Amino acid sequence: MNDLERRIQRLEDIEDIRRLKALYSKYADDKYTDSHERKPEAELEELARRQVAGIQCTV
Repeated sequence: MNDLERRIQRLEDIEDIRRLKALYSKYADDKYTDSHERKPEAELEELARRQVAGIQCTV
């Protein structure tokens, strides 16, 4: 792999990390209501299932 390819790969890796951090933040925020209250347990369990499915699709 030449220098240009390494540099491009590094930039792509950085962008992947940014996307993952944004996704993680969204999932963390989804656990709370707009008034900053924790959502009910049943709703949290459904969110957890969707989050796992979403992460598996992005990895």
